[in-house]
Amino acid sequence: VSISAAMSSTSGSIGGADASVVKNGTATLTLAGAAGSFAPSMLDIVQGVVAVDGAGILDSALQVDVSGGAGLTLVHGNQTINNLTGSGTLSLGGNNLYLANGGNFAGTVTGAGNVQVTTGTFNLSNTINSTAGNFQVQSDSEMNVGAAGTLNAPTVEVIGDLNVMGTVNATTTNVASNGVLHLGNAIGSVGGVLNSQTTTVNGGGSLTGVGTVSGSTTVGGASAGNLAPGNSPGTITFAALALDNHSTTVMEVEGAAGAGLPAADGGFDRITVTGRLALRA
Repeated sequence: VSISAAMSSTSGSIGGADASVVKNGTATLTLAGAAGSFAPSMLDIVQGVVAVDGAGILDSALQVDVSGGAGLTLVHGNQTINNLTGSGTLSLGGNNLYLANGGNFAGTVTGAGNVQVTTGTFNLSNTINSTAGNFQVQSDSEMNVGAAGTLNAPTVEVIGDLNVMGTVNATTTNVASNGVLHLGNAIGSVGGVLNSQTTTVNGGGSLTGVGTVSGSTTVGGASAGNLAPGNSPGTITFAALALDNHSTTVMEVEGAAGAGLPAADGGFDRITVTGRLALRA
């Protein structure tokens, strides 16, 4: 089904297990039906904007692709879809978009509200600008912030896997419940950046990899937290670091040739603290 300027709003039902809806034309199409009323297998927003006005209108199995220059806008109510792809604009409008199976998004996310990755893998290669609430990476899910990607959010909570080759900017970052925040790529040739006023790693969470962490970071405390610099081996640089009670630090030392050099060349892990280092028992 192809929809253009001829239809500006619908409150009816559109569905079909093998159906695909393509939005063409520069006009805005508003979906205002009951919960679950928009249930094709695929929504392809090629041009214009699809505005969703009501909680749960989009079916949870829906795949959504937003082309460059096009947009998906959540007017009122949270939505759950299968995955999100494309390079357009997602406007949250104070609502949450839950991704049941991640996606690969090179577009821009704007507005209050958050994208929540519940399961699967979500790859971000552009920008998320979340102005309110918590950005959560759930257990059994993985989010990859690419080298050109930026995640901006007041609070980032990691209980799944958050891999940062680009930049994360937050006021507060919490890594807990066995979650992993990993900086840099798999071989340590690209470092990640975490700009966070406060970072806590506890509840079995881990901070690993290569890169820089600004603000104040505390590992451990009332529960276990893990710090493991390097990608066999490598360096993490902190502005301020506290290794608290119940913290564990794992370092790889293959020789004395230099920090971050490959293991085969006798490299070793390094933790660099440019400000205050606190060791607490």
